[in-house]
Amino acid sequence: MFKILILAGSLSFNHAPVPGQEIVLLNPEMNKIIEIRKSDSAGNFSFKIPSKYENEKLKAVIRFKKDTIVSAYYREVLIDKKNNSLVFDLAEKDFVTLRVNFNGPKKPAKLNFFIDPVSFEGMPFLAINYLTTDEKTATSYYFNVCTDKNFMTLKVRRGEYKLGAGFEYDAPSAKYKNSIAKKAVMNGTELKGDGIVGFKFDARQDAVIDLAIDETDE
Repeated sequence: MFKILILAGSLSFNHAPVPGQEIVLLNPEMNKIIEIRKSDSAGNFSFKIPSKYENEKLKAVIRFKKDTIVSAYYREVLIDKKNNSLVFDLAEKDFVTLRVNFNGPKKPAKLNFFIDPVSFEGMPFLAINYLTTDEKTATSYYFNVCTDKNFMTLKVRRGEYKLGAGFEYDAPSAKYKNSIAKKAVMNGTELKGDGIVGFKFDARQDAVIDLAIDETDE
């Protein structure tokens, strides 16, 4: 008889339940998604696990994006008959504050801003791939927002990221040119990268990042 095991879990931030966050459950080799679930209004979620994974270590990745809080977490969980639970209890002390300024005399009225995780301590590289991909969608930015502000303040988990900004018109012209971040400076130090792939930086403490926005002919 086909047997189903249940993996139940919960997600909280500063001890308060967090709804609407995606938890991706992967097979032991991390080359296949078993299921994707969202936390409910009480921060709870559950997976139905095929019996073939009994006594196997499955991998769980949480895509944590709440307002302007950006993070990701990883856990291994042994599937057995005794204790199938997965608890994510996140705390603000694990985060730093980033202020990102959008500068430039030719900065457009609106900008598409993105930030992508590159690495976290304890999270395998293969798991990072599932932050921006799944079985239904192509690669995309992890956190992407259109803003008309001159700056954005984010809280991010300590780790390595890349970020960028720009704006593309449906029909660019001499009057309406596309824009992109051509330079990024973090606490006085210029970052490596570009506005398309992203400027890479290490978020270990609170920081200010200045993005220089300019028009492009591309």
